[in-house]
Amino acid sequence: MKLEQTEYCTEQLLEEQLHLSKVAASSRGLQLKRSISPKLPCQLIGDPIRIRQMISNFLDFGMKYTSRGHVKISVSHKWLNDEQVLLIFQFEDTGEGFTSEEAEKLFDQFQRMDGRREHNLESIGLGIAITKRFVDLMDGTVEVHSELGKGTTFTVCFPQRVADMQSIEQKPWHKNDVMAEIDRAFIVPDYRVLVVDDNKINLKVASGALESYQFRIDEAKSGQQAIEMVKNVAYDIIFMDHMMPEMDGIEATDHIRNDCGENGKKPVIIALSANAYNNAREMFVNNGFQDFIAKPLDKSELHKMLCKWIPQDRRKSVEGTKESQEKISRAGMAELFMVGVDTKKALSLHSGGISDYLELLELYYMDGAEKCNLLERLLQEGDFKNYEIEVHGLKSASANIGAMDFSEQAKSHEFAAKEGNEKWIREHADKLFSEYRFLLREVERVLKSKGYLKEEATDDVGEGLSDEVLRQRMQEILDDVENFRSKPAAEKVDILLTEKFKKSARDCLKDVRNKLKMYDDESAEDLLRAYLESADMSE
Repeated sequence: MKLEQTEYCTEQLLEEQLHLSKVAASSRGLQLKRSISPKLPCQLIGDPIRIRQMISNFLDFGMKYTSRGHVKISVSHKWLNDEQVLLIFQFEDTGEGFTSEEAEKLFDQFQRMDGRREHNLESIGLGIAITKRFVDLMDGTVEVHSELGKGTTFTVCFPQRVADMQSIEQKPWHKNDVMAEIDRAFIVPDYRVLVVDDNKINLKVASGALESYQFRIDEAKSGQQAIEMVKNVAYDIIFMDHMMPEMDGIEATDHIRNDCGENGKKPVIIALSANAYNNAREMFVNNGFQDFIAKPLDKSELHKMLCKWIPQDRRKSVEGTKESQEKISRAGMAELFMVGVDTKKALSLHSGGISDYLELLELYYMDGAEKCNLLERLLQEGDFKNYEIEVHGLKSASANIGAMDFSEQAKSHEFAAKEGNEKWIREHADKLFSEYRFLLREVERVLKSKGYLKEEATDDVGEGLSDEVLRQRMQEILDDVENFRSKPAAEKVDILLTEKFKKSARDCLKDVRNKLKMYDDESAEDLLRAYLESADMSE
């Protein structure tokens, strides 16, 4: 195991972790008490992931052996020198307690207690043993005091470097602090940004999250397409998805760095990955990236990432640019209700309002039938390499719309494919596919209730644009698509469809619009070119 050394907000880490543990305690009928010193330094440097795990494991242990009463966490510190403090955690419970002989076994893996009480107690498991290893790695100590029938107290101490000597009392953290920072956002209109992701929903979410900064945003649906775009454009920053078919993000980044001249050396490249495993940042940095951000994207984390990498002299501060979040009434939230979907969580993740969320649902739905058939085909053909890539994309796309439980199912399939556990996948595939189709029906129901997915009339609309003007405007759209300008192309299609012209061209443009909406630029390009070359257009 390796430890990270990153800066973290002390109060934020404690509050967020204790919120999760409070829910767990309540579900067991226990009270979670706390005593956090207001004199703790507000900003420390260490491994926040390990510290969260340590807190969670000791509190879970206390809950496991406490049938009634409370578990309590106390946090204080001592100054070691001008740059370091010793963090002191105490975890106490009002549970069963242990004899001194039993207490000595608490850090042994999978030990059980005295046989005469065994039927009332669970095995210790690996949690406490591994947690002690975390603390050992941090040059810390763990002590335990327990008395049979009177509960247990763990005292955990380890040093941390201080990043900001102000106390949490002097510089308190609030959940709205980061959002207030975003409200005081900046814009960089001349900043060139490329977002690379093969998953349509993830691509829309990432591009949407960046729009408020007024960047010049381009999108690529594959590693190969990204390479071609970088050869022609000097981007400032590239957000590169990790897992993509044919060419993954690491290979694409290697080509960009080595085969695209100065354009490939200039940009900051940030990895996007739904697998936020330990040492992920280190792995990406060793492969040509500058940084890493986890999916689904959190707008506050994205803002901090942009602040880190965009030079101050290129930012233009904007006053009074609060995000215009639409307030949703209870009735409005009820209209968006879908079984298995946490709509409120999805809306909180993204900067857009209800209309943006509905567009995301529409894209998820349009992609769904094709995706489900593709997964079944890959399973039938035994192509587990691409199956892994597709369920990986399904995992993050589902999380983006708030389908968290289904996202976890997709994650289980992804890791089973990674481990080569074909038998498990085949045994659980029917459940995945049936629940996917059920989720798509729920999405369809909400979309139709909101006026989406309407079938448009395809009757002739009479005379309007001349063939010459129509050809010219369709050629302009084709030029945009051929040069990776899919957004302007889609806008031109929508504008053109408000005009009157022949039915055959209208049907073609409707198909083109759907392909562009689904980020299928190649098919849109083929449709336009075929129609412009057809006898119908040349009449």
